[in-house]
Amino acid sequence: ISIAGNGDDGTVGQQSSGGFIIFQTLDQYGVPVANLPVTFAVAGGGGSLQPIGATTNSYGIGAAAMILGPNPGTNTYTATAGSLTASFQATGIAQPSITPNGIVNAANYALQPLAPGSYISIYGSNLAQATGSYSTTFLPLALNQVTVSFDNPNVSVPGRVVFVSPGQVNVQVPWELQGQETAQIKVSFGDSSGAVYTWPIGTYAPAFFELSPATHAAAALDEGNNVVTDSNPVVRGHVVQLFANGLGPVSNQPASGNPAPGGTLAETTTTPVVTIGGANAEVKFSGLTPGNAGLYQINAVVPQTGTGSQPVTISIGGVAGTTSFLAVR
Repeated sequence: ISIAGNGDDGTVGQQSSGGFIIFQTLDQYGVPVANLPVTFAVAGGGGSLQPIGATTNSYGIGAAAMILGPNPGTNTYTATAGSLTASFQATGIAQPSITPNGIVNAANYALQPLAPGSYISIYGSNLAQATGSYSTTFLPLALNQVTVSFDNPNVSVPGRVVFVSPGQVNVQVPWELQGQETAQIKVSFGDSSGAVYTWPIGTYAPAFFELSPATHAAAALDEGNNVVTDSNPVVRGHVVQLFANGLGPVSNQPASGNPAPGGTLAETTTTPVVTIGGANAEVKFSGLTPGNAGLYQINAVVPQTGTGSQPVTISIGGVAGTTSFLAVR
């Protein structure tokens, strides 16, 4: 008689399931051996087992549910049928956990309501087993087995994942959440999920993306599509391209995770107010950057303000973002 089977992995913690031990006993002719007494034991890891039946069934199959031990690591179990014993292992990983106030605007790291279509950063522990980032035009539903879900009584949708690491996950908030008040956010690794985290939803969460968190230099391009820096300041009276997050609803809206169209542009339904050096900047375009998912772009004329590093601000729908800086000459 031979015995063979498999076990699964899972998340550790109180009464955390590691899946099932499932095995089959066969005789020398490959025929299942039924009604064979079965016993299970825990050989290591501190878990427990819940046998499903005291004997093999008519197909020679025996099974038990695995409850993982309280600590990450290998859990080892044995199954004995007749005079034969087989060993099974399941790896317990720590449950993903979101840090209190660990959900922020991905552009300026501010604590703000979630704006559908925009990017957020989720901070915590055990959020992923390896670091990874997306490499396609369309944002994936899962990255390195990490997924993020957004749920409330009206809507249940997945986020589109941009970046994952053990301590941080960046994700696009689904457009489907427009008009909702709150969402329960959950980070999962494989089929192992962390606790839900409830966060408010708003229409707008404006912020400029920045080249450097230290200098708060706004991510911007000049009319020649060159990066605006202290050594390449934008010229007053000329158009600057500013890249932003959280500017709300757009016309010709793409599906969640899909790149913005390049033909009929996806323009914001409300025009933001932009100031550079304390003066209002004329907004020529405000909408999603063609070919990019969820990245907003504002084309604005630099006013006749001072030179050097000038403060640049943005507000939309009565919601103001934090101040960034733009090199001007």
